[in-house]
Amino acid sequence: MTKLKEKILTKIKQILNGNTITVVIDETGDRKKGRKTDYFAKQYLGRVGKIDNGIVLVNAYGVYSNITFPLITKIFKPKGTLKEEDK
Repeated sequence: MTKLKEKILTKIKQILNGNTITVVIDETGDRKKGRKTDYFAKQYLGRVGKIDNGIVLVNAYGVYSNITFPLITKIFKPKGTLKEEDK
């Protein structure tokens, strides 16, 4: 986790002051054309409801008292698109 993400999550925890939140996990897939975007591949895209060329992001949101705020966003990296430095 980067220092910025860690700092943001620490601040959120301080503001919530022990109150509970609902965590929502959302997968968002976007179609992509061409070859310039990293990590795009032929995969299931929930937004279009089928397998297509695209990129998938997985987002975690927190919900507290009708306020929604982002927690973490990660790019799903299909095995065939991994770079040497990727985990």
